[in-house]
Amino acid sequence: TDGVGYVEGSFRIRDDDRRGHGNFVGTLDGNGNVDGFVQGRVNRKYAVLLGGMSAKFSADGGFTEGKLGNGTTSLPAVLVGRPCKNSKPAGIAVRLVVKGKVSKLDPASITVDPKDATPAQSCEIKAGTSPSLEGVAVGSEVEMGCGLVDGKMTLLKLKKHR
Repeated sequence: TDGVGYVEGSFRIRDDDRRGHGNFVGTLDGNGNVDGFVQGRVNRKYAVLLGGMSAKFSADGGFTEGKLGNGTTSLPAVLVGRPCKNSKPAGIAVRLVVKGKVSKLDPASITVDPKDATPAQSCEIKAGTSPSLEGVAVGSEVEMGCGLVDGKMTLLKLKKHR
């Protein structure tokens, strides 16, 4: 009845490959202010999030003005580990894997004719994102992995078979 108590809960961040989840616990003062502690994981299991948190809370409106690393306790928030994946661009939602022979290869794209006789598949080659084409030529047996990057199927993986 006086608005003093505690809150505890969980959170989930569904942003991109750096998805996060965790728990929080805090005290609630009579003015609707929450101060507490948050702990969780980011980028699956590769980074740990620990720190202070603050927010406003009301029974009608829920949480607002949430902040990490802020509050009357002055606890900073820290992220320990590897919060980002550097092996591929973030946000790859569409993926394609093709095993077969290279039928076309130029500096801008690669085309592979699949072993199962389905239609040929092409992917754009993007400097800095695409893997090396060293040793790959028209007629090479490969496994090609592509993903939708900036609206275009882009080469992300290329493995030459002998």
